[in-house]
Amino acid sequence: MSNRLKQKLLLGTAVILFGISIFLRVQYNSWASGDMTSFLIRWYNQLDDHGILISLGRKFSNYTPPYLYLMALATLTSGILSKVAAIKLISIIFDVYAAWIVFRIIRLRYPDGFMPYLAGSIYFSLPTILINSSVWGQADSIYTAFLLTCVYFLLKEMPLKAVLFFALAVAFKQQALFLAPFLLVLTLQKKIPWYFFVLVPVVYIILVAPTVFLGRSWQDVLTIYFSQASGGKALSRNAANLYIFISRELYPLLIKPSLAAGSIAVLAWVGYTWHFTKRMDRKTLLLMALISVGLTPFVLPKMHDRYFYPADALSLIVGFYVPGTWFLPILYQAVSLLSYMPFLLNISGQRYVQTAAIINTLTVGFLLWKQWKMTSDAEKPDP
Repeated sequence: MSNRLKQKLLLGTAVILFGISIFLRVQYNSWASGDMTSFLIRWYNQLDDHGILISLGRKFSNYTPPYLYLMALATLTSGILSKVAAIKLISIIFDVYAAWIVFRIIRLRYPDGFMPYLAGSIYFSLPTILINSSVWGQADSIYTAFLLTCVYFLLKEMPLKAVLFFALAVAFKQQALFLAPFLLVLTLQKKIPWYFFVLVPVVYIILVAPTVFLGRSWQDVLTIYFSQASGGKALSRNAANLYIFISRELYPLLIKPSLAAGSIAVLAWVGYTWHFTKRMDRKTLLLMALISVGLTPFVLPKMHDRYFYPADALSLIVGFYVPGTWFLPILYQAVSLLSYMPFLLNISGQRYVQTAAIINTLTVGFLLWKQWKMTSDAEKPDP
């Protein structure tokens, strides 16, 4: 097969995948999950019924103001789109943006040809990406899109822009902090000046300030993440980690030790990576970023079913960059899909999550082995 024909097949496959993904998203534009009816539609109604400015000055949601700004814009489509479709459109727009960032990252690896188009289309078609935004109506695509942009600028050796987009991600969801161990490694290696991270609180304060001017208190908007973290009395909220095998009744006894153990594990990985990783080429950067967002929710308690979403995204990119890792996105799709089943299907599906946890344990083990192998090979002298 000629190279020209291969490129045409790549482009044709990309176009077909993208078209199918758009079609599937349209099919689910009216289906509402329990989260949608209990929270998101209620917030939409608050903004639509009482006015945007008045509502933003009140506490009616446990999400940060930046997301509520987007929802306020969505209410402007009232009469054109249904409430469910308008809310889902927010996340779908960021699906498209994230797919474009994936295209840009893969273009760095394949500067010629249509492989980046295929990668972007595959990302847009991943089951968990599609389900999260178009079926479930969740907002994980927003902060993950900003995390991918952060990684893109790190690959381009533009740390200030990278930290800026990390700050934007944190302003939307605290789960963006799963990338923080990786950024700490780069800071210790002096690839990111430490003072750049002043942007994280500064960006957050700038983004929430309008709601304070409209009536909310600083204490309210600055403690949103603390109130979110205090909720839930289970070591695993259907997250695919080993805590799913521990009874909820042991939560009071084990929560503090598990938090300590998980934090130590993350810091140990940071220390190992800082000390032993001497060469941070693009393949290594991407692998470390994936380990950061995959390991952190794996070792920490109180994690939710959707918290491996950034790993779903980054595993695809790693599969295109790092030889011998093509199966990683398949594994992460299995992990997340199995974790989603109890909520989306409204079933008692602990066995599905436990299966996901076993798969995830093997996946994290492989990632750590791959890191050790790459760092070991990098230390070998050239023949």
